[in-house]
Amino acid sequence: LTAAAREGKAKYDEVVDDPVLGCVSPGMPGVMFRSCPYAVRFIERGTDLVLQNEWFEIDRLIHMDGRAPAADQPNTPLGYSAGRWDGASLEITTTHIAWPYFELYGLVGVPQTRAMRIVERFTPRDGGATVQYDFTATDPGAFTEPVTYENYVTFRWQPSLDFLPYDCVEEERKARNAR
Repeated sequence: LTAAAREGKAKYDEVVDDPVLGCVSPGMPGVMFRSCPYAVRFIERGTDLVLQNEWFEIDRLIHMDGRAPAADQPNTPLGYSAGRWDGASLEITTTHIAWPYFELYGLVGVPQTRAMRIVERFTPRDGGATVQYDFTATDPGAFTEPVTYENYVTFRWQPSLDFLPYDCVEEERKARNAR
C-alpha cells in the first residue's frame, strides 16, 4: 500500500464508512469480491454481455465490441467494462470507477482512486461446470504494485438456481451502530 492508502485504511471503520451497510448498491471491485453467496450470471444483450448479480440486483454492462471508453466517459461505481475473448476465457478490463474503497479480504477499507484499473478473467473449468475467477487490480494512488489473485473464487454452474429479490434493510446497520 502507498502511505496514503495505509493511512486511509487505518481510519476506516467498516460499520460507519461502508456505503453498502447504508443500502447503497456496491461498486467495483466490491460487487465481485463480496457478492458470494449470491448468484451471478452472464446474459447476452446484443453484442454486449451483462453480468447480473443477485446481490442488490446489479446489472453490469460489459462492452464486447472493442470500443474504448469515450474521452468524456463519466466515472461511476461500476466503472466502464470492456471485455474480450482470449480462447475460452473472458477477460474484462474495468476503468472509470468512482467507488471509495477497495474491498478485498485483508485490504478492506483501502481508499481507491479514480485511477483504479481492474482486469478480471473468467475461465471455464471442469467441462464448464465451474468458472475460475482471477483478477489484477492496479491503482498507483493505493498500491505500490499490482494486487493479483488467481482463483480468487470458483463459480459453480447451477442451472436450476433462481435469482431472488434482494431487500437491503438499513435498520440492521442502525442497530449495529447503536450497540
